[in-house]
Amino acid sequence: DGIRDYKVTGVQTCALPIYVGLALWFGWLTVAAARGFSGVLGKLLQSRLLTRLGKISYGLYVYHMFTPSICESLAPSIKTWPLAFRILVYLGVLLVIAECSWRFFEEPINRCKRFFRYESSSRENERLPQERLPQTL
Repeated sequence: DGIRDYKVTGVQTCALPIYVGLALWFGWLTVAAARGFSGVLGKLLQSRLLTRLGKISYGLYVYHMFTPSICESLAPSIKTWPLAFRILVYLGVLLVIAECSWRFFEEPINRCKRFFRYESSSRENERLPQERLPQTL
């Protein structure tokens, strides 16, 4: 009964202000990130470690589900290790796999972009003066 029991698409209405607040915060975060951060946060986000993690992030995403299986097939005894140690090993192996994927697969493919002309499918570029249009990627 009352507001707490009323549901909108499966979400209780008392939680709606939290979700609206989160949506607004993530919206602000996206705009701020597009403009660039300054100060201590900007320096942290531009650090070599986080920049490198950003480069290999696609590999982290792609391979994270397979890493435990790979580790367990190469070293079956790892299943008996404490969870914290297993997670550290999985993370280390994942970082190595993602780095190799970037260095030997993704980066060489990205270098091939210069051989292909890119034309935006959006009509926004038509409104820009010709000197502001990017010539190549």
